[in-house]
Amino acid sequence: MDIRHLKYFVVLAEELHFNHAAERLHIAQPALSQQVRNLERELQTELFARSTRRVELTLAGQALLSRARDILASIDTASDVVTRVASGTSGRLSVGFTGSATYDLLPRIAKGVGEHMPGVSLEVHGEMATSDQIAALRSNSIDIGFLRPPIAVSEFSHKIVRTDYLSLMLPSTHRLASERAIDLRDVASDPFIIYRPTADLATDAFVAGAYQQAGFKPIVRQEVNATSVMVSLVAAGMGLALVPDAVRSVCVDGAVIRPLRTPVVAMTLAAAWRTGNDVPAVQRFLEMLDAAAL
Repeated sequence: MDIRHLKYFVVLAEELHFNHAAERLHIAQPALSQQVRNLERELQTELFARSTRRVELTLAGQALLSRARDILASIDTASDVVTRVASGTSGRLSVGFTGSATYDLLPRIAKGVGEHMPGVSLEVHGEMATSDQIAALRSNSIDIGFLRPPIAVSEFSHKIVRTDYLSLMLPSTHRLASERAIDLRDVASDPFIIYRPTADLATDAFVAGAYQQAGFKPIVRQEVNATSVMVSLVAAGMGLALVPDAVRSVCVDGAVIRPLRTPVVAMTLAAAWRTGNDVPAVQRFLEMLDAAAL
């Protein structure tokens, strides 16, 4: 059954006048009559009762009308869905975030996707180590990863999103909590909460560099896998921690964050994706990322 025939049938059923229906369809009246006749021959039944004065739907025509409308509506819906997916305004997007980016960047990304890609279903994965994100990108479990370079994998593309510095998080009852900035050497004798080795190799390297620059090895009180756990333990008074500046966006009673008096080498945060990933939602997301001030 030709979709065009159904469209002609529905318009004629609504107008019940060949000339009016032909004008609405922007075709000649004889052409409309011929197409309706073709549909009736295909269905082997009359859909309209015609007289010199009026056109009426037959019982068969009445039965077809609601179904024809449903079919045309379904086709319009399918066409719209395909168009939106192809343009990147619909579909699914899975994004991973390294620990600190979970707190400040994830909310902005979620808001941006909601505003600029409202038809896209956003799936987020927070507190993901860089190594886990690389594995997830490779297995297609995530489409975009916000992680710490270097990314020594040729199959991925990436762009630097921003630069982060380390700050010192300490209990609000600590003797130096009221200082505006802290020299890391002044807390060399304090216990520290640190990331468990290999939880995120890139962050590990920067944190180790900070201790080395300050000239001491930290007294380790506890090792953790997630920044959220680290923040909670510091607030509980179990020790101090070096954290990316972005963690400032987390408000936790019992802990304060202070900049280091001598900033250490900065960490970069990058967005990474599979090279050649031409999924429209991914491409639209990257365009949004280019236009955003993160």
